[in-house]
Amino acid sequence: VVAPGCLDAHLRAHAALRDASVLGFTTWLPSLAVTPFMHYQENGGSQFAYARIADPEDAGWRFYYTTNVSTPRERLLAHPFEERFPAARYEDLELGYRLEQAGQRVVYRPDALVWHDHPIEFESFRARSVGYGEHAALFAELHPHDEALAQALGIRDAEQADRIFGPGLERAEALVRDLEPALATAPRSAFGVRGATALLHDAYRLLVHAALVTGIRKARSLPAPELV
Repeated sequence: VVAPGCLDAHLRAHAALRDASVLGFTTWLPSLAVTPFMHYQENGGSQFAYARIADPEDAGWRFYYTTNVSTPRERLLAHPFEERFPAARYEDLELGYRLEQAGQRVVYRPDALVWHDHPIEFESFRARSVGYGEHAALFAELHPHDEALAQALGIRDAEQADRIFGPGLERAEALVRDLEPALATAPRSAFGVRGATALLHDAYRLLVHAALVTGIRKARSLPAPELV
């Protein structure tokens, strides 16, 4: 949902720039009930990781979020979306990667605001993350000579992950079961919420990463990690 002034902010940014993509800010639609996992996705998760942008004048391909980005038309005609991605996973970042290789930077302008009307839950996202892993493997295969890209996508990490510490996953799952319902109803100012939130975020991160690794290994025809 485009907020008032969003398109004007994109146009003003392009008028002041030369051949750049403009990244705006995306957050949850105000009318949505933000779940603990949706809060995580904006505060340490992978979906809207704006806090990780080190340089707003050159954010990099990892932030080519097509929920709210604009690119000169001639650039997109020369570098269209890669249609070998069978679903909407990593296809935007792969496009951003190629645009960066062609010399185009991503400039972050948070005053270009959109609201994301797409509530998500942890378990469904975790299940989809196996598919994200498969698409990450495809991303790397499309650019086989870039070792830094393979590292950034977690390919090398996944290739070595033939075993996973099972008790760690079990404890992470228990944390999600115990903390998620409590934090969903707790006032944000409640004592101890900050520490509990940090624990829950770590659990989310571990379990989503394990699913991603499983997907990468599946795409690479490697056996699923053994639980030890």
